[in-house]
Amino acid sequence: MSAYFSSQEREDNPLSLPDIEVFYFDPDAEEGFTREKTESCSECAEEPEQLKFSSVSNRTLCFCCFEEENPCGWYWQSCFPGCLPDGDPIGPFPSEVDALEDARDF
Repeated sequence: MSAYFSSQEREDNPLSLPDIEVFYFDPDAEEGFTREKTESCSECAEEPEQLKFSSVSNRTLCFCCFEEENPCGWYWQSCFPGCLPDGDPIGPFPSEVDALEDARDF
């Protein structure tokens, strides 16, 4: 993850902290977890051996539904300076520059 300032004017201030995080997400790189016997995909109700957790919808999904809901690409999240991101990621974008540009225009 890369941290950026929403306002480039703040970058020169030694007392300010970044308030945007930009990252690349690839659903194929995410590892799943072995499901409990009572768990199934929240979307299609399939019962595969492994599920993945989607932070976008806060649900457990099979690999197929996970990839549909969490497409590959660049995302951004805002955060309070010096804190963890707040809210859902926004994206995907084709490049890091596009994601950062969208975050600064937001």
